[in-house]
Amino acid sequence: MDFVAADGYVYIEIRRTMYGLRQSGRLTNIELEKVIGAQGYYPSKYTPGLYLHKTRPISFTLVVDDFEVKYVNKEDALHLEKTFQDHYPMKSDWAGERYIEIDLK
Repeated sequence: MDFVAADGYVYIEIRRTMYGLRQSGRLTNIELEKVIGAQGYYPSKYTPGLYLHKTRPISFTLVVDDFEVKYVNKEDALHLEKTFQDHYPMKSDWAGERYIEIDLK
């Protein structure tokens, strides 16, 4: 009862993703776009899950928690990697052998 407001409701603030919450995917996506947007990345206007950079020749797709990156200069790919590593735990597979649990050749 310590958390019940005078109107009889309990109010909470969600600071991270809450599993089972219907809106969690959208909330996570909004947060991701803030993080990468600060570094010049933005979502494609026409292709859901595709992200581009304002000045760098790099793009990547995002499906749940898997990324596939297309780049010209490794420096650009390292920039993207650092952008994510500064905010999220991650690992990179530079061989690019698997994406969304599919073996690539």
